[in-house]
Amino acid sequence: MDAPASDCAVMKTLIKNAHVVLPTETVPVDVLLDGQSIAAIDPAYATSADTVVDATGLHLIPGVVDDQVHFREPGLT
Repeated sequence: MDAPASDCAVMKTLIKNAHVVLPTETVPVDVLLDGQSIAAIDPAYATSADTVVDATGLHLIPGVVDDQVHFREPGLT
């Protein structure tokens, strides 16, 4: 039986050195995730996290689930 959501530990993930695409620009910053939510963009250097991901040379687009989705016209199969 699964534990209730309130009993589950929420993991923090720090994505470092990514080129983050923001509404007005693309900047090299770090992003902190708290569970499945973005907790901070460019958090303090001393932020602790359960997992650290080095995204050097990669782009991060907050809020986009899959930018490789292929949309089809209605009626096409």
